[in-house]
Amino acid sequence: MRRVLAGSFSFAEYTGFQLGDEGEGELLRSSKRKFLSEAEYGFGAMNLSGKTLKILRHLWRRGSFFLVLAVFLGVGFLGAEESAELVVATFDRGEPPNEVGGNYGAWNYNVKDPSQHCYAAPEPDDPVNPEKGYSIRLDYDVLSKQPAFNGFWMGLGGIDISDYDTLSFWVKGDEACGFTTRFKLELKNAFGEKDTYCVRDIGPEWKEVTLDIKKDVSQIDWSNMTELVIVFDDIMSTKKTGSVCIDHFVFRKSTSSDLTEQSGE
Repeated sequence: MRRVLAGSFSFAEYTGFQLGDEGEGELLRSSKRKFLSEAEYGFGAMNLSGKTLKILRHLWRRGSFFLVLAVFLGVGFLGAEESAELVVATFDRGEPPNEVGGNYGAWNYNVKDPSQHCYAAPEPDDPVNPEKGYSIRLDYDVLSKQPAFNGFWMGLGGIDISDYDTLSFWVKGDEACGFTTRFKLELKNAFGEKDTYCVRDIGPEWKEVTLDIKKDVSQIDWSNMTELVIVFDDIMSTKKTGSVCIDHFVFRKSTSSDLTEQSGE
């Protein structure tokens, strides 16, 4: 799980001011204001529950500075409270990085073969944030006389997903261009391991897919995940050329048994 503010620190280390010094007066008040301003930013960025976030903000706004400070001093990593989900990518900025600091884009196996390729571009079509969001459009072609495969890659920044057991995202095909109804998705870690899943039943309308990533008995180490990869290939693809849109990748703790069928390697 990503931590926003790492490590323990003291008020004196943060402000350079000892609480026991004489004439604290305005300097202490100024330091408190600075500290609490940063705390407000940190609270908003941390992966805290809405209830916890509301309580912490209420405390410091009511002047309970030292109680909030005690929270900072007593916790080794702020934001250690587990969240029910970890949002990896919404693509709403229309450009990298994603929500965990990773880059993303298209990849191609054989760049010297003009008959096979994949291109990735932001698309103003978003099932989660339709008014101002973006998805990623993938235009692929694996119709070649040579072995052909390509797709999309996205950095995961070394996140720890040990406490999460599903991956959800949205997908649809472009009815005008045509599309494959299935593709592979891979999750890779820093230790050279990967798990592979089959995403099936893609249609022309937005659909949320939920993969049970830990159903496979041959589980990998989930503590340092580096990359998510989508693969179009000339064997699995039901249509060799086409366009697919993807959006809103989230790791979650499962609450339902209604999970998309998958296969693992």
